[in-house]
Amino acid sequence: MQEQSFRCFVCNTNNNIEMHHVKKSSSCKKNHKQLIPLCMDHHRYNKVSPHGGSKRFLKLYPMPIQIEKADLIYNLYQS
Repeated sequence: MQEQSFRCFVCNTNNNIEMHHVKKSSSCKKNHKQLIPLCMDHHRYNKVSPHGGSKRFLKLYPMPIQIEKADLIYNLYQS
């Protein structure tokens, strides 16, 4: 899914935005209420990305910070 109205959680660009499911581990079920926007690079390819460099991504953006952002987005679009 591409969402041009969002900005990347990491670099703040609005180009090639994809929604990332915030999950505590790869075995957790996807929660469609916990999403954060990431540009394509920071979603999949970068050394700082949940799918390209997950340890580094989690060190810089711990789970509580990701969940807080996901909750803000969900609550904003719930109204």
